[in-house]
Amino acid sequence: MNYPSLSQGASSLQNIGVHPKSLLNITYLTEPVENLFVVKYILLNYEYILIMKFINRSQELAFLQRKYTSNKAEFIIIYGRRRIGKTELINKFSEHRPTLYFLGRTESKTDTLRRFNLMLMEHFEDISLVCSPLSSLKEVI
Repeated sequence: MNYPSLSQGASSLQNIGVHPKSLLNITYLTEPVENLFVVKYILLNYEYILIMKFINRSQELAFLQRKYTSNKAEFIIIYGRRRIGKTELINKFSEHRPTLYFLGRTESKTDTLRRFNLMLMEHFEDISLVCSPLSSLKEVI
């Protein structure tokens, strides 16, 4: 496989499965270095990309674990500034748990409900959701 050069920009990294938004956690090196927080190196035309480990979210993970193991239904909204690791926190917590992940978008309520219904129908393999889809956000909650 012919990998793109790092000098070709972030868009070329998508071709090898590295999302440009994750570049904040990536450092470019000319050679690998010993580091406790390194997950892996990717070699591109004799340059290395250092991908950092997920660290320092133990309080948040403990909170999510308490809610996950509680005896009642829990609904948690995770929000915050851009680029602080919200999605990574969700992905890390969900690694070994059965989860449904639904990313909110800037779209109409109708489109949001349609996407949510499709996700539920596919996950539960329940065609009856086509005949009686959720019709309001209150039903989702």
